[in-house]
Amino acid sequence: MHEGPQPSVKTHHAELSEHLLTIDMWADIVRKTLIVAIISLTVWAGCALMRWLVGIGTEWLFETAEAYHAKHALMGGAAILVIMLMAGIVRGLLLLSPAWKDAEGDGIDKVLVSFHQTYQGDGTDPTARYAEPTFLRAAQKLVLTTLTIGGGGSGGLEAPSVYIGETMAAGWSKVFKRPS
Repeated sequence: MHEGPQPSVKTHHAELSEHLLTIDMWADIVRKTLIVAIISLTVWAGCALMRWLVGIGTEWLFETAEAYHAKHALMGGAAILVIMLMAGIVRGLLLLSPAWKDAEGDGIDKVLVSFHQTYQGDGTDPTARYAEPTFLRAAQKLVLTTLTIGGGGSGGLEAPSVYIGETMAAGWSKVFKRPS
C-alpha cells in the first residue's frame, strides 16, 4: 500500500506554493502600480494641458485688449467682446453636434452618475460606467473648457479636471479590461 508523499515532500510543496503565491502577489502589485502610474500621468498631462491652454488663451485675450486699448480707449473693450463672441460661436457650433453635448457644463453631475453606476445593481457588471467613448469625452471637455475660460468666459478648472480624470481613468480601465 502506498501512504502518500513523505512529510518532507509535503513541506517542500507547501513552501513552493507559498513562494509562487508571493511571486504572483508581487507581480500583481507591480502591474497595478504601473496601471495607476499610467492613469495618474495621463490625467495629470491632460489637466496640465488644459491649464496651459487656458493660460495662453487668457494671456492672448488681455494682450490683444491692451494693444487695441493703446490705440483707442474703447477698442480694448471691443477687442475683448469680439474675442469672447468668437469663442462663444465656436463653442455653440460644437455643441450643436449631439456628440459634444456630454462635454457641456462642469461635468460633476456626470462624474457622480458614473460613480454611482459602479455601486448600483448586483455589483457583478459595472461595465455600464465604461460604455461611452471616454478618452474622446476627456478631449471634448478639454476643448470646451479651454474655449470658455481662455476666451474670457466664466468658469473654473477644478470641476472639469475631475471630469477629465474620471473619463480618462474609465478609458484606461477599458484598455486594461478592468471594469472595477
